[in-house]
Amino acid sequence: MSNLITTAFVRMYTDKVELKFQQKAHEFAGTYRSKQSTAEKDFFEYLGATAAYQKTTRHGDTQYVDSQHERRFGTKKDWAWADLIDKEDRVRMLIEPQSEYTENAVAAINREDDEQMVIAFDAAVSTGKDGDGTETYDTTNLQIANGSAGCTVGKLQTMKLTMDTNEVPKDGRVFAVSPTGVQDLLEDAKITSSDFNTVRALVMGDVNTYMGYRFIQSNRLTDAGSSIRECWGWHPSCMGKLEGTGIVVNIDRLPTKHYATQVYVSKCFGYVRLQQNGVIQLDIDESV
Repeated sequence: MSNLITTAFVRMYTDKVELKFQQKAHEFAGTYRSKQSTAEKDFFEYLGATAAYQKTTRHGDTQYVDSQHERRFGTKKDWAWADLIDKEDRVRMLIEPQSEYTENAVAAINREDDEQMVIAFDAAVSTGKDGDGTETYDTTNLQIANGSAGCTVGKLQTMKLTMDTNEVPKDGRVFAVSPTGVQDLLEDAKITSSDFNTVRALVMGDVNTYMGYRFIQSNRLTDAGSSIRECWGWHPSCMGKLEGTGIVVNIDRLPTKHYATQVYVSKCFGYVRLQQNGVIQLDIDESV
């Protein structure tokens, strides 16, 4: 049971539990390839690029291309949140906290969902027919160093060039950046007059796209230390999510807890990087 619930006991000036400011939604929803799965571990399959051959003779034998099948294995994990509301607490309160507990729980699960995706961006990936191979993230070619600078137009241009060179589809690209990173763009000397209005609208939340990327401001991005924030650009087809169950809410009265009400929320999911050439790490220095 939450030992802090006594702070919500009867007060004449309030009749509702208020949630503290927090991220409630799953901000990265829909920015990945989703697969329903009942197994603890499952895989995503796709084909690698091949080359066509020239037909040089009439009635010649057909040549066959060796299609390149690849697999990436993902693992689902179970996440849960639970708390109790005692009968005595209900008597002492002029409010019904059950719905707020549920809302608070769902928000916690959604934040964990985003954080697990961030971890998967550069995590080692199990590959091969049976998952016995390993692919590590290519920081040499896919990481844009912080360069003692924040989020700049130059870095975004480098990210775009890298994806274009890797033939990543232009539609659907996403860029997760901290609020500080978005603000940095307004102070970038490379911002042109036409860019300025777009970036200003981005900062104000009036638009969410710039340079072909859908921007998602996130506070879940990893702090690498020394004020270095790891931001990420990716294409949805390059990240996979294994979905076990959606959010499940159970509210029960427990005889073993003197019939206190238990609010229990759970979700089962897991992320895996599928094609790393379309996942770019862009580091920014938030101290400058």
